[in-house]
Amino acid sequence: MHVVFSTIRRQLRNPINLVSLVMLLALLTSSIWYTLDNEAVFYQLHITQAQQATKTVKFKLEEEHKDKQWLTRVFLQNNRADIERLIREPENDSLYNAINIKLDRYFPDFFNFNIAREDGSPVVDDFDGKLGEICIADLRRFQRDGEEQTRLHPSPLRYHYDILNRFTYDDRDYILFVSFDFARIASILRNAQPDQHRLLLIDKRHDYLIEVLDFGSRKTMRNRDDYHMTDEERASILYERQIANSQWHIVDIHEKDLFTDYNSINRMHGAALSLTLVLLMLIAWRLLHRYDEKRKQMQKRLVTRNRKISRLNEELLQTSITDSLTGLYNRRFFEETTIVKWGIAARTNQVITFVMLDVDHFKLYNDTYGHPAGDECLRKLSREMSKVYTRSIDIIARYGGEEFIIVTIGINYEESLHLANKLLHNIEALHIKHEASPISDYVTVSAGLTCIVPALDDSIEKVIQRTDAALYEAKALGRNQTVSCDLSDEQKPA
Repeated sequence: MHVVFSTIRRQLRNPINLVSLVMLLALLTSSIWYTLDNEAVFYQLHITQAQQATKTVKFKLEEEHKDKQWLTRVFLQNNRADIERLIREPENDSLYNAINIKLDRYFPDFFNFNIAREDGSPVVDDFDGKLGEICIADLRRFQRDGEEQTRLHPSPLRYHYDILNRFTYDDRDYILFVSFDFARIASILRNAQPDQHRLLLIDKRHDYLIEVLDFGSRKTMRNRDDYHMTDEERASILYERQIANSQWHIVDIHEKDLFTDYNSINRMHGAALSLTLVLLMLIAWRLLHRYDEKRKQMQKRLVTRNRKISRLNEELLQTSITDSLTGLYNRRFFEETTIVKWGIAARTNQVITFVMLDVDHFKLYNDTYGHPAGDECLRKLSREMSKVYTRSIDIIARYGGEEFIIVTIGINYEESLHLANKLLHNIEALHIKHEASPISDYVTVSAGLTCIVPALDDSIEKVIQRTDAALYEAKALGRNQTVSCDLSDEQKPA
């Protein structure tokens, strides 16, 4: 042993051997660090994927819930007479089936519906066994507390979940509850699920009870006696989020050997790299160092480039739909979006309102104060329009020159006329001087308004033409006023 140590000391007195040993230790340390860093990066990558996937599913499920609540309320309003008749005639099977057919047109994943009384009992007898004890319990809790906590209902016929809406008939409270199957929810999980991950909806209140998987409700699980998550599955949770208005959490778990397999392969590569470093010494270290630096630089450039592309795409989209002068939507966006609004109003039997506005004697304003002042005037008027029409679903667009158009949905004729007149009053109250105007000392606008409950085959163009005609009538009558046309309860324009 003394001879061995003496030999080592003698070799280390040689500066070349000493530098080689230091470099060797540094390279081995670098190899170990590189291996461990890859494992940490790999783990963080999957954590990030889990965070994004659960965030996406949470958003989509909550939006799905809101959409179904809204559409069931619309259905209740549009079919109130039939529903009240069913309360009076609970044994009328043909009426019950007719309402089922209507609901099936509203919702592709519709399963069943019923109406509950104040005590939670169903109006229509459940001879088919579609209504289980959990449905009744949720109905009673909703009737008592007004709290809706969506969860899985394991009916013998089909696992489902319910959307509840309270209404009053004949001085009594009732609940319309509509049941849906899990195909849509399973599809959302499947489409958002990262590779080598599993997305599950679970009920933590009941000891991590599995509710929905990417291929359906827990009823579709095979060869499993216990539907609660195992200890191993709980240990594999990468991220979880609470789903609002439900008893659900969305959890992301990784596959059983995801990290162990990667770590084994990664460490084998590290060992091979270490052996290569031992054999190649400084040459191998320099090559590895250059490669690592190049990789980081390329990754950084790629991230920077992707950010620039994303920012440019956002700016391009905003520019394509926005009027550069006023900041309002442009005519192209109005024409494309109004078709969608029209379809929604037609399907849900709601009022859609068009308001066309024109600045009175704007040419005289430009001739008197100059075009820069005219541009500033249009910007002020645009801001005032946004203050009066504040809903996110309202469309305010510059139609051309000093003309503007506003589209609202779900506001009746009286309220629409009130908003239009309020806008005209507020604009005149801005006291923007217009000495050349023959009707006022200040800038004013004229408006034409049309309300209609459209059908899908009605012509948007004819309604806009009717609104434009109302605008010109307002001008002919002396300007600074609104001429309106209520077609919501009348025959549509020919």
